Formats: sequence, C-alpha cells, structure tokens
Amino acid sequence: MKAPLSAEEFLAIEERNKSRKKLRAKVSKGRWDYDSFAWVEVESSPRNDHTCILLRRRSWFDGLSKKYGNDVLDRGVAGKSQSAIQPAHDAFYVEAALNDPIEEDIRKLLEEIRRLRADLPPPSK
Repeated sequence: MKAPLSAEEFLAIEERNKSRKKLRAKVSKGRWDYDSFAWVEVESSPRNDHTCILLRRRSWFDGLSKKYGNDVLDRGVAGKSQSAIQPAHDAFYVEAALNDPIEEDIRKLLEEIRRLRADLPPPSK
C-alpha cells in the first residue's frame, strides 16, 4: 500500500491549484476554437479584442523577423488598453497550463482517496 500524502504534499497541491485559479480568472472569457492553419481564437466580444494564437515553428517566426524586423507583428497596432494587454494574460495561462503537473496532482489525490477508501475498485489501466 502506498504511503499517505504528507501535509507538505497536500499544501503544495493546494498552492498549485490556487495559482491555476488566479491565472484562469484572467483568461479571455468565451469559447476557444481552432480554425485552420493552427489558428486558435477566443470567441468573445467585441470581435476586434479577440485573442488569437497562431502556432508556427520558430523558424517561421525567425524568417518573418529577419525579413520585416522584430516588431513586425505589433508595429502600429499595439496599444496600452486592457484589450492590448489581454493576450499577455492568455499567454501566461497557456504557458502555465502546458507546463502544469495537474495530471500528477490528480493521480496523487486519487491514490490518497483509494488508500482511505478500501471499497473503491483499483484504477483502470
């Protein structure tokens, strides 16, 4: 039988969950949809404030910057309004979500529940 989770392990999981909630609260509200050519966009309002993500290989962006300069994607369109800052909040969330050990946290918590509840069936493989 697996050893119980320590208080420190529970607190670490709880702290990661608090961080997840804080990041999630700042993400653009609305449904995220995949369109085509690796283009992802949040369906929110107004349309001009949608966060859009274009996924391309690093070499594609390097080529674009080499040809048009490093500021080509923001030149003349970046502002200081909340809608101009919103993509940064969305990007922080995407980065955190993709690097998040949430599956491991869930696995540990489920193991702890199974340890405490002998009547639960073993996990499926």
